[in-house]
Amino acid sequence: LQIASQAGRMMGNNDNDQPTTPLNRQATLMPRPTSQIVQDNMMKLPKEIRNIFAGGIAGMIAKTFVAPFDRIKILYQISSAEFRFQNVPSVAMKIVKQEGPTALWKGNTAT
Repeated sequence: LQIASQAGRMMGNNDNDQPTTPLNRQATLMPRPTSQIVQDNMMKLPKEIRNIFAGGIAGMIAKTFVAPFDRIKILYQISSAEFRFQNVPSVAMKIVKQEGPTALWKGNTAT
């Protein structure tokens, strides 16, 4: 309600129907969202630098998604158990029960 009231004052619709002065209009402007500021600043960077940032973020997301599977793969590599794809969910559940859900990402920060 307060925002709508401020928007009305910005448009010159005061409760008294008097035009808003530039000084009052400036005081009621909403600040730009942080995401818009970041986007504007990123667009000022050269395209090559933006591509490096995009690649880094994509790599972090991919590594985070793949880490649980990688952890299970490493556990199979160091054990004498025969790998069976159908056992992967039960191995994951065993890790979660014994060590907690964050154990699936153990060692993820090292790389």
